[in-house]
Amino acid sequence: MKNIYSVFRLILLTILIMYFLGCFFFLWSGLFKSERHTFFQAYHLNNAGGLYQTLTACYFSLTTLSTVGYGDLSPKSNYEMFLGMWILLGGVAFFSYIMGSFIEIISTFNQNLGNEDHTFELHNWLALLVRFREKPIPNSLYRQINEHYKHYWANDRLSQISGGNEFLAALPRQIKRSLVVHYLFDDVFYNFRFFFNPQKYKDSKFLYDIAFGL
Repeated sequence: MKNIYSVFRLILLTILIMYFLGCFFFLWSGLFKSERHTFFQAYHLNNAGGLYQTLTACYFSLTTLSTVGYGDLSPKSNYEMFLGMWILLGGVAFFSYIMGSFIEIISTFNQNLGNEDHTFELHNWLALLVRFREKPIPNSLYRQINEHYKHYWANDRLSQISGGNEFLAALPRQIKRSLVVHYLFDDVFYNFRFFFNPQKYKDSKFLYDIAFGL
């Protein structure tokens, strides 16, 4: 549900920015009607209906923001080209943000699917456990077990290392140790540096073994 809300929010944000930016460009172009060759004159917007004006402005703003630029609509005067240049620059940043957000949503969705598979297996195991017990598991204990493993699967730092990743499996052992110690668990060993003494054991197998036990 959270992923659906995030996608809907991104689509709504894109539509709102497209609309208001199109309206702003429309008003900006209208300020220079006295020029010989303008956006207004080139695409006959002076006497056009409101729907056509809105569609034209929004279509232009979307194609410019997305840096597609089909060429069927383009700025004509120097003032319009100046504004169009800034829209293009803003469009690069905006769509980079949109693509990054979509990638994050897809990554979260895939992670949640994996967690649901683990949760289904956990429920099956607990159901078998109840079958072989004389007394059922208390509801409070059942919820605690469920919440514990949900948190564990959502924050398992070693899932990428311990999985069947062919690239990581082909790496030398020393590089894999460095990834685990100095990247995945760097904050843990730093916060507890007086206990683990990472400077002394930074190249040893000790911290690597500790990471798999956390």
